Amino acid sequence: MKLTAFPKTVFCLVLLLCLGNCAPPVTAQGGVWLTVGFFEVHSPPQTVAVHTPRDSYSAVFQSEARVFFPNGAASGFLTLSPTDSAPGHPSGANFVFSDGSVRFLHNGTVEGVLLRGSTPEGDPIAVMITPAATEDCLIYTTVGSDVHAIWEAQGRLTVIR
Repeated sequence: MKLTAFPKTVFCLVLLLCLGNCAPPVTAQGGVWLTVGFFEVHSPPQTVAVHTPRDSYSAVFQSEARVFFPNGAASGFLTLSPTDSAPGHPSGANFVFSDGSVRFLHNGTVEGVLLRGSTPEGDPIAVMITPAATEDCLIYTTVGSDVHAIWEAQGRLTVIR
């Protein structure tokens, strides 16, 4: 079947309009946010040095989280239980995650993970997780109502697409 100029033009416009409505990945400052798949963050129990604006202390840390896409729902937890050498932090910190996002560089490596959740008391908390230069090492940074801390921990980031 041979198409004349008018049907070819209509066909191209329809094709362009159909493909033009497909949502491209969102990009920002050289990265891409994952929109489909499953993502996991895992850090086994370990002792870490936690640094806050007021002081530094040792704590036993553990975290597991899963982020589901495309909706960004997250489930998981993070615990920091100060050791006996941290009397200024008797209660530690416990967070439960409810949503999150993952940012990839253009080469496919993970640039960062943002998890949002709350403490058992209902205070909102956000945790940014970035890979460290050392393999299997993650940098955790918390920002919340009264909580700001940073620490490094062994862990892994796993992407399942």
